[in-house]
Amino acid sequence: MGRSSKTTEFLKECMADALIILMRQKDFQKITADDIAAAAGVGRATWFRNFKSKEDAIRYRLRTAWEQYAEEHHLSERNRFDIRNTPAFFNYNAEMKKILKTIYRAGLDMLVFDVFKEIMIEPLSNTPDQWYREKFYAYGLYGLLDGWICRDFAETPEEISQMTVQLIKNNTVR
Repeated sequence: MGRSSKTTEFLKECMADALIILMRQKDFQKITADDIAAAAGVGRATWFRNFKSKEDAIRYRLRTAWEQYAEEHHLSERNRFDIRNTPAFFNYNAEMKKILKTIYRAGLDMLVFDVFKEIMIEPLSNTPDQWYREKFYAYGLYGLLDGWICRDFAETPEEISQMTVQLIKNNTVR
């Protein structure tokens, strides 16, 4: 008898969270599927049934966390840049600070970028002008997020949001 999708999603979250906790204790490359399964309280087969790799689990965790946040905060636009969502975007990332810092410390910052692209950049859509504009803002927003993480979240979410909106409104990049 198969598991319900709620059970599967719960187990996937448990395993992804277990991996992130293990990353705080052990070098990422040395963490095994057995380590993750034991920490999550599941069998090894459950890990392999749900994830192809440790990187896949981290991507899953980041994607689902964003979806949950967007749902809870009733964001009108979840999968592309919308200036109205700038404060929500930075508040979300502030809530994810501990996870993001763990991922960055492990040298896996490109996983954050991969998920960001999946979430924020729709495949070739509408007109070329709109597609390039969306990519421009999405990559710029990621650059600000990356800088903010590298600066150890030195600014508050409100400050980084205001800077972002000001940059866009002034349409200046120096």
